[in-house]
Amino acid sequence: MNSRSPMPPRRSQNGFVLVTSLIFLVVITLLAVSAINSSTLQERMASNQREKSRARQAADAALRRGELVLQDAVFDTLQKPGSTVIVDTPADTDNAGGTLSVRIWRRGEMIEETDQQDNPEAFLDDTTWASGKPLNYTLDDLLAPVDYFVEDYDCIARDLNPDSEAVCDGSMLYRVTARARGQNPAAVAVTQSIYEKNY
Repeated sequence: MNSRSPMPPRRSQNGFVLVTSLIFLVVITLLAVSAINSSTLQERMASNQREKSRARQAADAALRRGELVLQDAVFDTLQKPGSTVIVDTPADTDNAGGTLSVRIWRRGEMIEETDQQDNPEAFLDDTTWASGKPLNYTLDDLLAPVDYFVEDYDCIARDLNPDSEAVCDGSMLYRVTARARGQNPAAVAVTQSIYEKNY
């Protein structure tokens, strides 16, 4: 006798597993897209920070270059504001040395004193750095040439005698201002230093 085992009754599948797996798939996809967006944003922020840092380092290098110019022997005597002097540039890795024509700008001639006080971003304005005004210093091939200029800033007299101050018998303060850009045009850095030269 053939005995057959009874067939289990058919249950209707209501698709619970399918719906659950689709929900998990959507959640995993959203997490992956969020992670990709976060990673892209972090990469952009790191790139911007790198370019700002490079611009700042380039501006600092030009600042040091301006200070080296002020160490030249021609500045051992007081230079008249607005005059142009010829200095010997030191040899370095980017420059074989030579001569450089340096204009000593009067204080406030490049940027008005009122503009500096009312608008600190005046040093970022492109009209200040128009062609022919600042000196250029090429740091490396990846960055645009760095601009800098030298201003006579203030005279410090050795004593309280008004005649000493009139002839600047003491020391002269020069302000060196440099501006550099990174590869990203939005990355701009401006640095300044005050350099004292004794007479």
